[in-house]
Amino acid sequence: MAPDMDCLFGALVIGVVGGLLGAIFIRVNNNVNAIRKKILKTKNLKILEGLILAVITCTVMYMSVTILYWVAGDSYQTSGRFCDIKNFTLPAGSTQEIQTRTFLCEPKVVDGKEYDQYDRLATLMFESQPNTIKAFMSNQRVLLFRNSIIFFVIWYSFTCITSGTMTPAGIFLPCILIGCALGQVYAPLHNKMFHPDKIIDGKDVPDPRSIQNSFFSILGATAVLSGATRMTFALAVVMLETTASVDLFLPIIFTLFISYGTGTILINKSVYLSAIRMKNIPLLGKSAPSLNRSLTAFNIMHSPVVTFPFIAKVDKVYE
Repeated sequence: MAPDMDCLFGALVIGVVGGLLGAIFIRVNNNVNAIRKKILKTKNLKILEGLILAVITCTVMYMSVTILYWVAGDSYQTSGRFCDIKNFTLPAGSTQEIQTRTFLCEPKVVDGKEYDQYDRLATLMFESQPNTIKAFMSNQRVLLFRNSIIFFVIWYSFTCITSGTMTPAGIFLPCILIGCALGQVYAPLHNKMFHPDKIIDGKDVPDPRSIQNSFFSILGATAVLSGATRMTFALAVVMLETTASVDLFLPIIFTLFISYGTGTILINKSVYLSAIRMKNIPLLGKSAPSLNRSLTAFNIMHSPVVTFPFIAKVDKVYE
């Protein structure tokens, strides 16, 4: 179903929040990398830092799922809020199995038949990044509001800290994951404001015009990526190719430029330019730095002027 006009309000909100998140990520990451540059002088220390952060990240993700299990008690297996029957959301006639993680969930008996269950939060935390992105952008799986918040907080916090370590990891997929989680958090709030459930025969019936969570996941990914990388038209093309839906063109463009403008308020450099500067890689920018804009050729040249012929020999240049 094509999105309604109220989705532009959601694009505005997600664009502002995504732009701020991207700009804050750049600022925090720059400060962390500056401290990292002063302290970590040898390769062994850099490798040790990567190992320590890997252990901390795995521990936090594991404990976030385990603590929910301890707090919920018996309801963890029976309430359906934590564990869900595996593959029950597959469309009719589909044989493709959705990637899931069982973790602490036990099999459930329904109508005398035993079904395997998967852990909702563990599936988000422990699955590979491509599979998690598919879960966020798919309408086949229901993601809980609580799980989306936990996932967003953990991934955003550790991405700010770990980006720049001595590991072959980029920020493109993490930004997409963070943005997808942001969209999943915003989606139920938006539908409650614009498309609240209707009460029919004493039961809450969802509004058929309500916008699917996957739509806002796409907008969230666009907003966070634009806020962090400062990509514009290239990012719009990437997201449109990913969604393969012309109906999302206007919301994606709107979100992208709102995020870009909002992020520029806090910091005008992308995360890539900040990383290049932090590593002291010489790069000629498109404009002169503000401190050097008042300089003239007289300030940087000296006499006598050294000249070369149109075709110069190596020994002449060497002299």
